[in-house]
Amino acid sequence: MMETARSRIKKALVDLLADNEFSKISVTQICKEASLSRVTFYLWYDGKDTLLNDYFQDIVNEGLQYFSDLKKRSGKNNIQEDFSALLETLFYLGSRYHEFVAHMVGDGRHEDPILFSRFNSLVLKQVTELIREHSDEIAKPVTINEVSYFLASGLGTVIINDLNAGVSPEAVHEHVAALLDHILKSSLFLTV
Repeated sequence: MMETARSRIKKALVDLLADNEFSKISVTQICKEASLSRVTFYLWYDGKDTLLNDYFQDIVNEGLQYFSDLKKRSGKNNIQEDFSALLETLFYLGSRYHEFVAHMVGDGRHEDPILFSRFNSLVLKQVTELIREHSDEIAKPVTINEVSYFLASGLGTVIINDLNAGVSPEAVHEHVAALLDHILKSSLFLTV
């Protein structure tokens, strides 16, 4: 299959991220890495920020499809099943886009703050939308946003800390799944 200009541009960005922070990569470098002209680049993108947004959207779209497939297979519609499916989706995407994700969570020294911030906001948005679907299960006075921040930030921090401590991805997956299950089964923020 012939590689399109857009896919070459995206691949060039990911390849450049192996050695550079996003803020230090130029459109010229991306074009050189992709062996394309700046004119071709600007046919598709207004700049490197729109390129990054497009690449993130590809990941989000794939994740939404994966999540939807998991929900269809389970046939259940409750917050525990949905969050388990969301966690499975995040680990699937982390594995599928390992090279790219490695630049976001790094080892504390190689983390790219721009990528991490954008990724974190996308995850938070998806978690909030998921919780909104189950708003009747949230115990008052806890708000949807409080639950979203607690789960997205809290579990994200556990994942990053475990990975930075050298814990295998499989063990991190098991650890976070067990934590999530425990949190959802407690009366921490759900109605009983």
